[in-house]
Amino acid sequence: MTYQEFVENVKEKLAVRGELKNVTLSVESRMKNNGFERTGIIFAEKGKEASPLFYMEESFQKYVNGECLDVIIEDIITTWKQVQVEMEKKILSYDLEHYNSIKNSIQYRLINYEKNKDMLNNVPHRKYLNLAVVYVLNLSENDYGMETMLITNKHMTLWNVSLDEIENQARNSVFNSAEQFQMIGLNQLIEGLVGIKEPEEYETMYVLTNMYRNYGANVILCQDFMEKVAERLNCDFYAIPSSVHVIILIKWNDAPSKEEMNEMLNEVNRSQVPEDEILGDKVFYYSRKEKRLSIW
Repeated sequence: MTYQEFVENVKEKLAVRGELKNVTLSVESRMKNNGFERTGIIFAEKGKEASPLFYMEESFQKYVNGECLDVIIEDIITTWKQVQVEMEKKILSYDLEHYNSIKNSIQYRLINYEKNKDMLNNVPHRKYLNLAVVYVLNLSENDYGMETMLITNKHMTLWNVSLDEIENQARNSVFNSAEQFQMIGLNQLIEGLVGIKEPEEYETMYVLTNMYRNYGANVILCQDFMEKVAERLNCDFYAIPSSVHVIILIKWNDAPSKEEMNEMLNEVNRSQVPEDEILGDKVFYYSRKEKRLSIW
């Protein structure tokens, strides 16, 4: 059974369930980050403002591994019920039609520019180096991360606001909570895994991200934080856009050659990073004197 056949089969089995008698089910494919397409099932319930879309890759993998389809269906319904409760809470707390009620939840997100050109035609954005800054509504935060909604040109028209306005609002929202950004030494990460502690002077690589490690690459947009990083290192550094979630930092005097670093980045993109999480294919250089990041 192919993935597409699996999704259709799941939809048919869900459609006969009593709990879903007021729900219209439909299979839909959506373009995600970097042109990556995913297919799932939309649960559209009568009288509800939001219709959750459930991607089925994880369920399909369970089926491939031998799990009974009926058990998978029960899991999907249980998850749908939980999501319904959470979404009701969020919708009650947000008036998406009025800008003043949501503006404090606007945040940045960094994505690959070239891979997202088609999507960028429909969303407010600005170019930053070889990346694109887009804007999202941060609907919720918890121990599992953040749930966000991408702001589109339709939202801009509805709210009657300019790109400068949401840019300034995102800057205020993100930079006022700059404590969310983290700089973690590689040895520190290893210490957490194996319990061996090394002095910081032996650190050569660091991870820059946010406290959720979810779309934490926007740390490089925070000039104050980047200046503090350079002060702490007391030198210039290279910033490798490892994914939309993390930036790898290497001190300039500890770095391999430009060719080696770019090849390392491209190899990681090819083999380690999911297609829709790839951020960039060029290494950046931060000048402590000029206080700015540039493509190396």
